Amino acid sequence: MKFLINVLPNNIFTEDNVRQFILNIESQHNSNVSLVFKKVPSLTSSIIDFIKASDVDTLVVDDYAEIHLDNNQQNYWINLHVTDCLLPNAITQWEQVIDRHSSDVIELTYLHNETSLIKQTEKVINKINQKYPVRLNTVKAVLHLPLNVPLFNLSLSSQLLILLGLQNYKVMDTIQRYSELNNVYLGTNFLIHCTPVMVADFKNGLINTLVNVVINRPEIVKINLPTVILSRFSLKNRIEWLSEVGNAANYIGDAVLLNQYQKFVNDQITHVKKEIFHSKNSRFIKHHLMSKVSRIGRVLLQTK
Repeated sequence: MKFLINVLPNNIFTEDNVRQFILNIESQHNSNVSLVFKKVPSLTSSIIDFIKASDVDTLVVDDYAEIHLDNNQQNYWINLHVTDCLLPNAITQWEQVIDRHSSDVIELTYLHNETSLIKQTEKVINKINQKYPVRLNTVKAVLHLPLNVPLFNLSLSSQLLILLGLQNYKVMDTIQRYSELNNVYLGTNFLIHCTPVMVADFKNGLINTLVNVVINRPEIVKINLPTVILSRFSLKNRIEWLSEVGNAANYIGDAVLLNQYQKFVNDQITHVKKEIFHSKNSRFIKHHLMSKVSRIGRVLLQTK
């Protein structure tokens, strides 16, 4: 099994953020991973030298067609930004889930770096406690903690260890996953079973993920507890993402699914408009951005 982490080239690479990203991958202590960097102007020769000198298998390419996959093993592709990172033992958890239920698409639950990580893990643990209190009591027994001690008092590393021990997954059919479309985080929280043809035709966009993989598959597997930390995107990135998400509606043939998808996109349009309104941009730029988002909504209404 091999995991190819495509470090998306639409970020400004710096020596610092590339170093931090690679150190995070090295900390996984897993040899079944390769990093893919597509050459862009910000990927300077000194950064490329550092990438190639790392302990992680790396590929620096001019075009994705240069990547050669071993057809004798399962290959999974994931898009991440250089400002994203993996939680401890993330790749091992991916392997374990795939070994138990192989699927073309694995959806990853994630934390984000906009708010305190420990507040987010506490929220996850609280949900588990409400649904499965016996599981947390078992964890307390393993950690030799009294049953009346709240797990919220533990450090972030201890809470992540608890979540690792409670990791699980579910299989979702088409209808189920449309109710969770809000979890499609700019296409960066999916492991995609890839083939040489798919990699050669890869486009650095979201439609490839949404249409060819997520929408048209009979089922996808979702890993229920977080394994990645995803970074906040700029307003420009969110509008570009929204445009691609809106265009993907043209490829949905089922009327019921299309209706659900349009509701999802309209919700996203509302969120982005609120973000534009509260941004610190000038009135002129706000008007320009609002017009772009409104145009996405009008195009969506014409999709049948």
